[in-house]
Amino acid sequence: MSNFGLKLASLVFAGVIWLSVTNNQDPQISRQIRDVQVKIVDNSNYLKNNNLVGWAVDSSDLSQSVKVKGKKSIVDTLTNNDIKLVADLKNLPVQGTDSTVRAIPIEAVVENNNGTDIVDIELSNDKLEYNVEKKISKTLELKPVQIGHPDDKYIVGDKAIELDQVKIEGPESVVNNVTKATAEIDVAGLTRTMNVTANIVLRDKNDEVVETNDADASRVKIINNNGKPTVRAEVEILEGKFVPIRCVVSGEPADGYAVTGTVSTPDKVQIAGDSKVISKIKEITINDSELDIAGRTQDLNYTVELDKYLPDGVRFGEDSKAKATVVVSIGKLSSKNFAVDIKNIGVENPVQGYDIKVDTNEYDSVALTLLGLDSALAAVDENALKGSVDATQLVKENGTETLRDGVYSAKVKWNNLPEGVKASDDVEVYVRVNKTN
Repeated sequence: MSNFGLKLASLVFAGVIWLSVTNNQDPQISRQIRDVQVKIVDNSNYLKNNNLVGWAVDSSDLSQSVKVKGKKSIVDTLTNNDIKLVADLKNLPVQGTDSTVRAIPIEAVVENNNGTDIVDIELSNDKLEYNVEKKISKTLELKPVQIGHPDDKYIVGDKAIELDQVKIEGPESVVNNVTKATAEIDVAGLTRTMNVTANIVLRDKNDEVVETNDADASRVKIINNNGKPTVRAEVEILEGKFVPIRCVVSGEPADGYAVTGTVSTPDKVQIAGDSKVISKIKEITINDSELDIAGRTQDLNYTVELDKYLPDGVRFGEDSKAKATVVVSIGKLSSKNFAVDIKNIGVENPVQGYDIKVDTNEYDSVALTLLGLDSALAAVDENALKGSVDATQLVKENGTETLRDGVYSAKVKWNNLPEGVKASDDVEVYVRVNKTN
């Protein structure tokens, strides 16, 4: 026990030397480890038991950088797979800041055998903002819609899908925003009837697409149809062509008025069906009792259903409507006087046993008053007007027993009046009759 103090001091000094040497060989250090994933666990089935759905408000928060402090020999070997960040829903607060967003504490542990040698793990964010909403479902009618167009001269006929309803599930705010579901059938380039795969598309009231994703709790999911976002569809492809519309107008307008034009809108429609059937259709003729202009002094406007003018097995093309608006324009007539050279009037339909000729000795011309629109009358060439007397009609009116040689009056038929122009009154000329037997 002699020199006890000196020996004790030596022992303490030796321990200090030992600790110093040890720390120099394996000192404590701090190291930043990036891209450590945050795992959300719900072992207590909190969401399921409360019919809720939840997700991280910002998905980037599910990957963090952590600062690890410990012995250099341990810290240097750690990877982001050795550190576990857990957000356990059992720690979920009952109420959030805005009734849906809540902050879950994040716990960190080292998952290798040296985890106990880690002095400290510092997180860049020790809480995860988590959105919680009531989970609801909704069933919507599923309607087929066409996307694209088939090849030229083909059109789309009937469309059928194997599913008439789609059931969706997800957060209340998202599901309530979905207003319709469609099965989009892409018909681009098709030339025959066939089965295809159609995409199920959900849309909101503004017709914007609502995304579906089974792996993302913030999105809606399709829970029938085995969860598939597609459906089988059959699309009918028909041959088509465009044909003009022709209108048949009956009756005559009031005296002093004439039809100035007939217009159909549209003036042609696309029809479709079996190629052998539609090849025989050259036009669609509207022959409707409503297109009667008898006694009218004003235009006639009429909307006609075109379906009844299509043969069985023929339908309208996708871009054509089943209605047409017909306008029959009626205008007031003007009159204009013309002096027609008597030499421009001849005899037609000669009768055997008679020599009938227009008498040119009494006058050089006859007066003709024509009725028509101003534009039509302005186009009439007086020198080009031609007329004729029907010899057969003259003999018929006077009778073969009483018809003798002499001069008779006969009505003139005008042979080349322009369209939309007519004579206001009958014009008669003298004809000289000579019996030849």
